[in-house]
Formats: sequence, structure tokens, C-alpha cells
Amino acid sequence: MKIIEKEYKCAVCGEVNKYNAVLSYSTRNYLDFDMRPTDSMLSIGEEIMECPNCHYANYNIDTTIEQRFSNNLELWNKTSEFQEIISNYSGSLRKILLVAHQYENNQDYRNLYKTLIKASWICEDEEANKFRNLACEVFLYKVLNVYRDEFLQITDLLRMNKEFEMANELLKITRDITEETDQNVLQIINAEEKLINENDVSRHNLSEVFERSKNLNRIDLIDIIHRFHKDTNDMNEIDIPDNIFIKYLKLLKEKLLSKDYESDKRFVTYCRRDFLRNEMTEMLNQTDLPTKNPKMMAFYDLEDYIKNDTWISKGSIPNSENFEDIIRDNDEYKNDGKICLEEKNILIEMIDEFLDCLEK
Repeated sequence: MKIIEKEYKCAVCGEVNKYNAVLSYSTRNYLDFDMRPTDSMLSIGEEIMECPNCHYANYNIDTTIEQRFSNNLELWNKTSEFQEIISNYSGSLRKILLVAHQYENNQDYRNLYKTLIKASWICEDEEANKFRNLACEVFLYKVLNVYRDEFLQITDLLRMNKEFEMANELLKITRDITEETDQNVLQIINAEEKLINENDVSRHNLSEVFERSKNLNRIDLIDIIHRFHKDTNDMNEIDIPDNIFIKYLKLLKEKLLSKDYESDKRFVTYCRRDFLRNEMTEMLNQTDLPTKNPKMMAFYDLEDYIKNDTWISKGSIPNSENFEDIIRDNDEYKNDGKICLEEKNILIEMIDEFLDCLEK
């Protein structure tokens, strides 16, 4: 450590005095866990300069932390928050608190929490605990909050990399440092939490949180179907437990209910769609399939409906309608990759029937 005595002019009152100026700082011994120095040539807080005339305090007395006090002794003397500190405290603690309060007024929370920790180093028992608690509160709710967007970004990267446990832990911290009034961020946090809990590794857009777009992308349901097959890949179909079916049926229903929908006249249920709808009901009521799981067969029907694995035969169309027009419209509907209001209602009906059967 290198210290010299040097004259400085107080930035508030203009009086010139000699102060100890710390030109370099080092320590020979280990620090405490909270970074408290243990062998400093200076007492804690001694590196802060305090004007003996007006009691302004700063690490460099010839500058002000708050610009409003520069060459303004009158304002300094009538600002009660500082005059109370000058009256109620002395020594290093007074200097530390005068600096800390200026950082707080400047919303310089990074330096504020560090200065409050320094105050705890020279206090005992309850007062030390008070400053430690204040430092923690400032760090958690003011300093960390600055990095909240980065926390959310890293959380999303962890989720897409299948690091779900770590993503959840970071998301909890992000929730803790988010004000209840910040509803937009809380909506993002809730959406991210849902994706993590679903082990979803796909990319998502904030429009999913803030806009209810018309009609659902079919691929969103197909992704859930794929996750079902991944979870049951190592199981014998006949042994798949009901709770697995229930879990994924509810995910499908939740996804279907997450959007607003528009009607689409191009959608028709002729031929295979009608067949899949009816066969699912038959499978759910089937009891005489000793080598197959009727629930799995019913799930395949629902899956084919969702995947639009359908076709239309000429004989299934009423005589009053034009076969070529129906085929053209149906192909266009399939190629759009969206689910319309009419199809959504049928899928919800199928899922509810499936769930009723499982939850009896």
C-alpha cells in the first residue's frame, strides 16, 4: 500500500486541507470470506476523505458524487438527510454512511451495496446485521435486477440445451428479483417455466406470450405427440400407464386452448377424418384386444387426426358438393399447417372423451 499526504480543496465548501491519499492498495494476508481486509495499514473507512469544515465526504474530496453539491455549501448544509448522519455518527462510520447515501441518491446501487458492506465491517452485533441486511437487499433487488434480461436469456439457452434443472434454478432467482408490478416480465417467466416443466427444447417467440395469434400451428401439437413417443419408446405398448396418456392429452388440450381461432370453410370431416373420430371411440370402449392396448390404438387415431393423415374418397362426399372443389380446398387447408376453429372443437371433444375414459 502506498499512502501520501496531499492538499485537496473541498468540492463543496472550497476549503483546502491535507488528507491521506491512497495511491495503491494491497494486502499480505488472506481476506475474510466477505472480502474484509485483515492487515490493512489504514483503518476501514480511513481512505474516505471528510472535510473538517463542512463534513462533506468522498473518496476524492475535490469532486462530488452528487453533482448538485458541487460548490454549493448552502444546499449541503440544509439537506437534512446528510446533516442527520453528521449529527448522529462519528469517525469512519460517519464517512462511510455519507458516501453510501450519496450513492443511493444517484441510484448507483453497485457502489451502494459495497459501501454498506464496509459499514458492517466496523460495527458490532445488531448494527452490523442491519448493514449486512441492507447490503443484501440492495444487491438482490437493485443490482441483480439490472441483469434480469441476461438471466432470462441464459435460462432460455439452458432450456434449449436440455439443462432443465439448472434453467429452473436460474429462473427462480429471476422471479425473486422481479417486482410484482412488472407484469410483462412475470408473463415471460411463467411462460419459460412452463416450457422447462414440459422439457420443451424448441425455439419460441415472445409473440406467444403477448399475442394470441389466430389459429394454432399444427406442428405445435405434433411436437407434443413426438415427445409422447419419446417418453414411451422403451415401453411395451400394452404396459403404457394411464398417467402418461393423461399427461400428454392434457398438454395437447392446453396447447389447443392457448389460441384464438377462426372458422375455415375448407375444413371438412368427410371420409378418413370421420373414420378416425369414430374409431377412437370404438377403441376406448374395446375390451377384447389381448395382445394390444386399446388406449394406444385410440391414441394412434387421435395422432393421425392431428397429423392430418387423411384422405377423401369421392363416395364420401354428398352429391350436392363438387368433388374437385372439396379436394382442392382440403389440400390447401392441409398445406397451410394451421388448425381452424372447427377442427379445434373436434380435437377438444376427442381429448375430453379420452380423458373421461382414463379418469373413470
